Amino acid sequence: MIWDTQVLELADSRIGSFSICCKLKSLEDSFEWGLIGVYWPNDDYMRSVLFEGLSSFMYYWDICWCLGGDFNVIRFPPERSIGGCLSFPMRDFSNLIDSWFFFLFVVS
Repeated sequence: MIWDTQVLELADSRIGSFSICCKLKSLEDSFEWGLIGVYWPNDDYMRSVLFEGLSSFMYYWDICWCLGGDFNVIRFPPERSIGGCLSFPMRDFSNLIDSWFFFLFVVS
């Protein structure tokens, strides 16, 4: 991850197995927010480890979050080239997004 050090200051950071999490502070108004970069594993067990790790990052700091990276999973069946039905990883990813949206909405 990179950012403009004339605009943002790194207040804290954490490194997970598949993620990097930074707490950034705006130099202009002291607003703090989190940036998480992930590489989503394809293995179902390791994916659950990542879910738990990311959730712990988000609960550690009571701030707004921006999450980005390579998720290696899609949320809805129409996004697949072959269509099909909702798979377990797709359902888990969708549930995770929904639960984080609620958390972010409540905290903000």
